[in-house]
Amino acid sequence: MSLNPAELNTLIADGRTEALFTLMLDQLDGPWNTRKAVRSGWRVLQRFLDERGASLLQPLDADAYQQWLTREYRGVVASTNNRLTQARKLYALLIAAGVTDTNPFEGQAGQHNPAERRRRAYPPDDVLELLAHSGPEDAVLVLLGAHAGLSGPEVSRLTWAHLDHDLTTITVTRPPTPGRSVPCSAELQQALAALAEARGATPLLGQRPSGRVITLPHSADALTDTQLRARIYRICERAGMPYRAWQALRNHAALRFLRTHTRQEVMVLLGVHSLTALLPSIRMQQENPPDS
Repeated sequence: MSLNPAELNTLIADGRTEALFTLMLDQLDGPWNTRKAVRSGWRVLQRFLDERGASLLQPLDADAYQQWLTREYRGVVASTNNRLTQARKLYALLIAAGVTDTNPFEGQAGQHNPAERRRRAYPPDDVLELLAHSGPEDAVLVLLGAHAGLSGPEVSRLTWAHLDHDLTTITVTRPPTPGRSVPCSAELQQALAALAEARGATPLLGQRPSGRVITLPHSADALTDTQLRARIYRICERAGMPYRAWQALRNHAALRFLRTHTRQEVMVLLGVHSLTALLPSIRMQQENPPDS
């Protein structure tokens, strides 16, 4: 669908950016969840502009926006870089639609984000702090990553039927590969029992919850990757600590597993199929042996 530059300019001038973003979103390819994440980035940019009484039609200082993002995301480079990329995409679309001829983010590379920083792990004390600021469901969420080492999609798909009766083992399914068994730590077992009780289960009578373990309010849908990251981000905010991605929880689990299992066994527990995927955790273990 061709876009009318005059109509788009009117939407921006009238402050109807949500309508503008809806039209721009139709110009993007890719899965719906990915496009929604891009729109989320556009909304962040609009919040920055609103705080300054500015608009998309006015000159924008890309460096100022990057500095603002760095404060907003507490120095998390990946989040800042993602928002810059999304802003650059928006202006590219506005240029293609004839609304502007300048992309303030052209050539804005963001910050260097080396692999060792992306692959960091939550330290043990930070995991304890996250748990201290979590309700029953968020505590299970944190421990599914930090102790069981489940991936984000595996957590989103997890149902109570994947747990054995005593809450000691999780049968993880990841189509099309066969399921694997992952032990629940004592802390995870206690958190699962507390969550089951919070949902009205009565284990002594043989009753347990059904459906997904990690839920969305008023919905039976699985969490998207974006929603999962948002949950962890909010827990980090409550705990007053820098946000680290879900992989950092998985890395914490890998370090725990490496203390008591062989590398081959850890690969099985994490559901990875090559030693290369485990090497960052092995290096972290060698460089910074965990205390607990």
